[in-house]
Amino acid sequence: MRLRDVGEFGLIARIARAAGPARGAVVLGIGDDAAVLRAKPGEDLAVTTDACVEGVHFRFDRQSPRHVGRFALAACVSDLAAMGARPLGFTAALAAPARLALDVADGLCAGLLDGARRTRCPLIGGNVTRARDVSLTLTALGALPRGCALTRSGTRAGDRVLVTGCLGASALARARADAGRGPLRRVPEPRLRAGRALAQTPGVVACIDVSDGLTADLAHLLGPSLRCAI
Repeated sequence: MRLRDVGEFGLIARIARAAGPARGAVVLGIGDDAAVLRAKPGEDLAVTTDACVEGVHFRFDRQSPRHVGRFALAACVSDLAAMGARPLGFTAALAAPARLALDVADGLCAGLLDGARRTRCPLIGGNVTRARDVSLTLTALGALPRGCALTRSGTRAGDRVLVTGCLGASALARARADAGRGPLRRVPEPRLRAGRALAQTPGVVACIDVSDGLTADLAHLLGPSLRCAI
């Protein structure tokens, strides 16, 4: 079967059944004009959006649809982690050609829901539309204590720069897949617990999700004045 066989509303119904009922901070989830979330008193909201486009960010000949979905959500939720936020939920906009095999669409959804369970960031809505290539655009929402968001600003000369995780692991996994040494399976783990701990740690002045490589993202932390000094 292909997407054209079930149509937009049929696909949305399949996704809603797979996602299940709303829980936690989600007052109203999939199925209405908008989702409704309820943060705790004294919290700020954090919102981030990521796009994942076929031929640019992923290729089905080297990644399974499930992996694409998991990776897309991990990348988006990692931005919440870098702000010190706890996830509340995310929306997913799927664009795909009508000829796309239904099991590929189901695989993308399964990957998103795998990631949703791992990060406690439920799917709360989204959109389905027709396009030439497949793309996933995700918007994740999180909450954090008021005034405690970690940002990219605040660094000064002499500050120490620390990282979590293994730098270059994702790039190495992709290089191996590009070289024909098996499909791409690695999915980065969003540092949600570390981000929330850092947001409460005195002396931590800035934070960033390292997704574009250490050199590129370090430049965002340094700011114009410090970049000119190195």
